[in-house]
Amino acid sequence: RIKIVNRADAARSFTVSVPDEPELGIVAPENPLPLAAGEAQTAPVFVQAPRSVFVDGRHDIVLRITDGAAFDERVPYRLLGPFGPAPAGDEPSEHRDREE
Repeated sequence: RIKIVNRADAARSFTVSVPDEPELGIVAPENPLPLAAGEAQTAPVFVQAPRSVFVDGRHDIVLRITDGAAFDERVPYRLLGPFGPAPAGDEPSEHRDREE
């Protein structure tokens, strides 16, 4: 969950991203998050990351939060995830249709 406060005198829409790591994805009910002037809101934000980015169950990232105008902040954050390689049979597989 992330709390965003619009301290501007006008409505703004805030976007959360992980710009330095294109293999990661952000999932949020609203992104960008529209806020009226002076409004604060706490919203759920999920980061999708492949197992391969985690070392000892951790991966440090930098979240970028911007309103596309005056506010542009980078916030360090530690993701917690799996330890070690994927178990056998846990790897994604391709499904191909075969003509017989």
